Amino acid sequence: MVRLFDALDLPPESTLTPEITLSGYARVRIEGRSELLAFSPDGVDVRLPDGEAYIRGRSLVVRKYDAEGLTLEGDIASVRVLRRGEGG
Repeated sequence: MVRLFDALDLPPESTLTPEITLSGYARVRIEGRSELLAFSPDGVDVRLPDGEAYIRGRSLVVRKYDAEGLTLEGDIASVRVLRRGEGG
């Protein structure tokens, strides 16, 4: 069986699954499609194609938000991802 993305020779990052990168405790990057649901200096809620992400911390700021993704900076305390269909 050949996967569609392999057959089309597409890179893995072109899938609907977001790539979330935590750099130390100071930066979170969510690559791929996302929608900012809520923002405060203490928390950010983001809708992902297959669920939601919840970032908590202090002094959080949005450094970049465009079609490629979302970059948050500040004192990151936690990153929680809930996939659709999973309970809290």
